[in-house]
Amino acid sequence: MVMAHKLGVAFVLAALTTVVAGGCGGQAALSRQQLISQADVICKRVELERATAVGRLTVVSTSNAKELKEVGRLAPGLSQEQQRGVARLRALKAPASLEHDWQELLTGMQQLAAETAKVGVAARAGNGKGVEAITASGAPIRSGLERIAQQVGFKYCGR
Repeated sequence: MVMAHKLGVAFVLAALTTVVAGGCGGQAALSRQQLISQADVICKRVELERATAVGRLTVVSTSNAKELKEVGRLAPGLSQEQQRGVARLRALKAPASLEHDWQELLTGMQQLAAETAKVGVAARAGNGKGVEAITASGAPIRSGLERIAQQVGFKYCGR
């Protein structure tokens, strides 16, 4: 009886370990090429959304009140799309050789999504100088992402 109880506990613990491992990134790492191809599909969608939003702007001037209003209207949706893209990217498991670069890329993309939301807030407030300052503060992040994209071989992610 005691032996049967111990075996039962062992099976329960084994099952729990499997569930916990599966919920904590138990997914196998992708190859470098798989990661790039799957991630670029996600990033391409986000880039198309960004290009569509930018295409709706007629004059790129932060001193134009009409343009600021349009930026304020478009930025929240674009930020949400960027955040959804990052969430989908986080579900991909990078190979160990790319883990550091992958995490840097995800962090930078998340920061840019947050900055897009801040641009929207500043634009809705009519704060053109604030929009310019937020955009300028993202330049080093964008440069870092571009460097990683070139190193790793991404066509859309980090560009």
